[in-house]
Amino acid sequence: MLTDQEEEEKTEAKAEPKAKVKKESPRKSTSSDDYKNYSIEKLNDLLKDAIDKEDYERAAKIRDELSKRN
Repeated sequence: MLTDQEEEEKTEAKAEPKAKVKKESPRKSTSSDDYKNYSIEKLNDLLKDAIDKEDYERAAKIRDELSKRN
Protein backbone atom coordinates (compact mmCIF):
# COMPACT_ATOMS: atom_id res chain seq x y z
CA MET A 1 0.00 0.00 0.00
CA LEU A 2 1.30 3.47 -0.96
CA THR A 3 1.45 6.39 1.41
CA ASP A 4 -0.40 9.55 0.47
CA GLN A 5 2.87 11.20 -0.57
CA GLU A 6 3.89 8.23 -2.76
CA GLU A 7 0.46 8.16 -4.37
CA GLU A 8 0.66 11.90 -5.08
CA GLU A 9 4.16 11.56 -6.60
CA LYS A 10 2.96 8.70 -8.79
CA THR A 11 0.01 10.77 -10.02
CA GLU A 12 2.21 13.82 -10.69
CA ALA A 13 4.65 11.72 -12.69
CA LYS A 14 1.84 10.54 -14.95
CA ALA A 15 0.44 14.06 -15.36
CA GLU A 16 3.73 15.63 -16.49
CA PRO A 17 3.89 15.99 -20.25
CA LYS A 18 6.78 14.31 -21.95
CA ALA A 19 9.39 16.61 -23.42
CA LYS A 20 9.04 16.96 -27.14
CA VAL A 21 12.17 16.59 -29.19
CA LYS A 22 12.39 19.23 -31.87
CA LYS A 23 13.37 17.67 -35.14
CA GLU A 24 15.72 19.75 -37.23
CA SER A 25 14.79 20.03 -40.84
CA PRO A 26 17.41 18.56 -43.11
CA ARG A 27 19.77 21.16 -44.47
CA LYS A 28 19.94 21.77 -48.16
CA SER A 29 23.08 20.18 -49.47
CA THR A 30 25.42 22.87 -50.68
CA SER A 31 27.63 21.88 -53.55
CA SER A 32 30.95 23.54 -54.23
CA ASP A 33 29.35 25.03 -57.36
CA ASP A 34 27.25 27.22 -55.09
CA TYR A 35 30.41 29.04 -54.01
CA LYS A 36 31.95 29.73 -57.42
CA ASN A 37 30.31 33.16 -57.74
CA TYR A 38 31.64 34.49 -54.42
CA SER A 39 34.74 36.65 -54.08
CA ILE A 40 37.73 35.29 -52.18
CA GLU A 41 37.06 37.79 -49.40
CA LYS A 42 33.44 36.63 -49.10
CA LEU A 43 34.52 32.97 -49.13
CA ASN A 44 36.96 33.67 -46.28
CA ASP A 45 34.13 35.30 -44.31
CA LEU A 46 31.85 32.33 -45.00
CA LEU A 47 34.61 29.92 -44.00
CA LYS A 48 35.15 31.68 -40.67
CA ASP A 49 31.40 31.65 -40.01
CA ALA A 50 31.12 27.94 -40.86
CA ILE A 51 34.00 27.10 -38.52
CA ASP A 52 32.54 29.26 -35.73
CA LYS A 53 29.25 27.35 -36.10
CA GLU A 54 31.15 24.05 -36.24
CA ASP A 55 29.65 23.32 -39.66
CA TYR A 56 32.70 21.47 -40.86
CA GLU A 57 31.10 19.97 -43.95
CA ARG A 58 30.26 23.43 -45.27
CA ALA A 59 33.68 24.71 -44.22
CA ALA A 60 35.37 21.95 -46.22
CA LYS A 61 33.38 22.86 -49.34
CA ILE A 62 34.33 26.51 -48.98
CA ARG A 63 37.97 25.51 -48.38
CA ASP A 64 37.89 23.41 -51.52
CA GLU A 65 36.56 26.34 -53.56
CA LEU A 66 39.30 28.58 -52.18
CA SER A 67 41.91 25.93 -53.04
CA LYS A 68 40.72 25.79 -56.66
CA ARG A 69 41.43 29.49 -57.02
CA ASN A 70 45.02 29.41 -55.76
